[in-house]
Amino acid sequence: MKQRTIKFRYRLREIKTDKMFPIFVKDISEIEEGIIKNICNREMEILSRDQYTNLKDKNGVEIYSSDIINREQPYEVVFFRGGFHTHGFSKKGKEFWQPLDTWIDENSDKLFKYEIIGNIYENPELLTPQPKAGE
Repeated sequence: MKQRTIKFRYRLREIKTDKMFPIFVKDISEIEEGIIKNICNREMEILSRDQYTNLKDKNGVEIYSSDIINREQPYEVVFFRGGFHTHGFSKKGKEFWQPLDTWIDENSDKLFKYEIIGNIYENPELLTPQPKAGE
C-alpha cells in the first residue's frame, strides 16, 4: 500500500493590498512558528488551509481541497465524512457528493478526466450555474 503524502496549501491575503496567494507547506509547524511572516514580512490573513488529496489532475497538477475541477461541469473538492469528495449539482439542480477516488486511473495517481480550473477563493463564479443559451 502506497503511503499517503500529507501536505497543505495555505491561501493568504495581504491585508494592505487585498492580494491573495498560496504558500505550500509539508509541516504545520512551519505556519505555527510564524514562517509566513518571516517569508513575506507583511501583515497577512490566512484565508484557508487546504489539504493535499494525494491525487493529480489529468495534467499532473496536485489537487487540494477547495480546488475546482472540471469534467463536463465544475465540482468543488471537499473533505467530507472522512474522505475527499467532489461536491456539485446535477443539471436538474440536485446536490450530490461523489468520492474523489471514484475517478482514479488505476495505473497512476491521476484523475483521468478531471482538470483543475480554479479554486473557490479566487474563482467562486465557476461554481455558479450559468444559464443555458435561450433561457
